[in-house]
Amino acid sequence: MRWYENLTAKKLTKRAFAVLNEEGKLVGTVILSRIDFMNGTAEIGYVIGKEHWNQGYASEAVKLTLKFYFRYMNLRKVFARTYENNVASIRVLEKNGFKLMGKLRKHAWTPDGYVDVLFYDIMKDEWQASTESAGRQGG
Repeated sequence: MRWYENLTAKKLTKRAFAVLNEEGKLVGTVILSRIDFMNGTAEIGYVIGKEHWNQGYASEAVKLTLKFYFRYMNLRKVFARTYENNVASIRVLEKNGFKLMGKLRKHAWTPDGYVDVLFYDIMKDEWQASTESAGRQGG
């Protein structure tokens, strides 16, 4: 019974974080949703204001969010979805060690027509190995 009580006490399924620039101004958000503490999984998403694109905010925000959830919340896997034509988002995910796991073909409508939805994930052990490697290389 205690197991069930502990599980139901952790009903949090979504958490949002502000992404701030050096001056403390809001430039975007990172959202962890579908948080499942029993299975140790969550979905990550992010939005950065257009005027702040290509400045590294999304990459850094995803990096810090992974660190928090893998180290302190004991998740074992984080996954993400993005459109095939969102090259910047794909770059953010791959830069942070996410691997392409699959796609839903022509699944979502955009102004460019129907596009594939790509699914990415990263496991805690993969994240740990990449951060340890970066630490040894001084990065």
